[in-house]
Amino acid sequence: MLFAVTAWGAYVIAVLSSHQLETVKFSVEN
Repeated sequence: MLFAVTAWGAYVIAVLSSHQLETVKFSVEN
C-alpha cells in the first residue's frame, strides 16, 4: 500500500514538474 502511494506521489510530482516547465517555456517565448 505504501509503495503504491509513493509511486502515485512520484507520478503526480513528475506531471506537475513537466507542466511547470511547459508553462515556463511558454512564458519565455512570449
